[in-house]
Amino acid sequence: MATNFLSNLKGMFGSRRRQAVEGYRKTLYEMAESSGSYAMQFRDILNGADEPVPGKGSLNNRLSELFMSRLNDIGLETHFIRRLNMSEQQVKIADPYNFRVTVHNVACDALQARLGLSEHEVLPKPIVELALHDLSLNYPIIAPEHVDAMDWASADEVEDILVLSRRINDFICGQFFAVGFRLLNLDLEFGRVYQGDYFEQTKIILIDEITLDTCSVLDLQSGERIDGRSLQDKTPLEIAAHYQEVARRFRILGDVAPLDLNENFGVIEKE
Repeated sequence: MATNFLSNLKGMFGSRRRQAVEGYRKTLYEMAESSGSYAMQFRDILNGADEPVPGKGSLNNRLSELFMSRLNDIGLETHFIRRLNMSEQQVKIADPYNFRVTVHNVACDALQARLGLSEHEVLPKPIVELALHDLSLNYPIIAPEHVDAMDWASADEVEDILVLSRRINDFICGQFFAVGFRLLNLDLEFGRVYQGDYFEQTKIILIDEITLDTCSVLDLQSGERIDGRSLQDKTPLEIAAHYQEVARRFRILGDVAPLDLNENFGVIEKE
């Protein structure tokens, strides 16, 4: 009788999922019904913080869903497939490049120090930088020639990634500006999806996430900067309030439908 009861429970809730990859802020789980995708879980962790931030994982899940789905809609393909629940989404499996891209729109942090610019000085045009994805080396800046020489990616792939990064940055800039924020910088990660049986044909897609953990924004109303790095000296509840404010502006809290933002970055209310 006990065996039947346990079997019924297993049928209702499923067996324990196999963890594929554990990162600092997210965990990837295998999906039994799909060998070509993962369940990506957002956690309430903030870099450098001792305590979790209440609700941060679910807010990041919703915000990344919003941006990734809109990028998919305009033909800039991402790994996002669908949201599974409040803290998880289904994503395509991709072979990640071992470098990431940062697009700078405004001088701040390390870029400001390296170039001797004024804080929050708007750059004449966005600056795109590559960095080796290695935390132990503190993500050192690298040149496209490094990538080509080390055979991490071909010169054509790097050029495609740079073009995609600029287009994604332009789009995300407009999305934030429409609700009263200036995008200071944006971290992007890309991966290969193999399309042929012999791994000859590949496609580059955007992976990871677009949230306040991977970008910095300036609130044009209050003048306050909001991102995972600048809020580390605040309490978890204070940090959660900032994340909630961004979610509120995009109307992704509760059951209210998100705002539609048109190509001219005007706001159109959903009926």
